Amino acid sequence: MNESMIEDSVKRLFAQEVDKGLIEQAERGEMPQRLWQLVQDNGFTALLAREADGGIEADWETAFPLLTGLGYHQVPLPVAETAIASFLLSAAKVAVDIGHAPIALVDETQAQALQVSGSGAGLRLSGTVQAVPWARWSAHVLVGLPTGELALLKTADATLTPATNPSRMPADELQLNQVAPVAVWANPLPNLQRPVRTLGAAARAAMMVGAIEFALDQAVQYAMDRVQFGKPIGKNQAIQQQLAQLAGEFASARVTALVACRDL
Repeated sequence: MNESMIEDSVKRLFAQEVDKGLIEQAERGEMPQRLWQLVQDNGFTALLAREADGGIEADWETAFPLLTGLGYHQVPLPVAETAIASFLLSAAKVAVDIGHAPIALVDETQAQALQVSGSGAGLRLSGTVQAVPWARWSAHVLVGLPTGELALLKTADATLTPATNPSRMPADELQLNQVAPVAVWANPLPNLQRPVRTLGAAARAAMMVGAIEFALDQAVQYAMDRVQFGKPIGKNQAIQQQLAQLAGEFASARVTALVACRDL
C-alpha cells in the first residue's frame, strides 16, 4: 500500500463516516464503535508496525496522509495514539496480546509525575497523571517512563476520573497505586531520547495541518457562498488577501510537518 492508496482510503472512509452527529456523540462521551471497527478493518492503527504484527512497515512519510486526514475530518478516536503504541511494541518485538481496543499514550513529560519503584518484572508505578487523551476508551496505556524505558499498563488497573479537553474530547485523570505493567521494555529507537513525546508531537503536527486545511476549505467556500451588496464577498480584494495568507500558512505548516515525518 503506497501513499496515494492510503490517502484514497482515508478520504473515502472518513468522508463517509465522520459527520457532525458522530462528533457530537463523542462529545457526549460515547465512543464511535462502528468507526473504530472500520479503522481496524482498514489496518490504519497497524500501519507502522512490522508485517509479522499485522502491519505493512510503512514509514512516517507514507503514513502522513492518514495523520493529516485525522485532523481534516476531526476524527474523534485515538487512531494516531494507537498506531504509535503499536509501532513501539512492534519495533521492540514485545509479545503482548493488545487485542483490537484503542491504546492511550502518556509521554515522558507527563510521566514525570509518576514514582517508579523496582525494576524488570518487579517494576511498579504510582502517582497521578492528568489529561490522558482517550484513556476511558482504551484497554491499555503506553507510558514513556522517566527511566527511559517504555511500559504498557492495563487501564483497568488505574483509577480513572473522567475529564475532557477544550474540544470536549476525553482527557482523563489516571491514578496509579503500585500498578504492575503488563510489559516493560527498552526504547527501541535509541536516536530518540523521548520516543513517545517525539512521535506524538509529529503525529499531532500532521493532524494540525489537516485541521488548518479544513479551516481554509471552509473559509474559501464561505467566501464564495456569502453574498453582500450583490456579489460574493470572495470577490473583495481584502478578503482574497486574507485567504491567500491563510493558504500560505497552511503550505508552510504542511511542509514543516512533512519534513519532520521524513526525518523520523
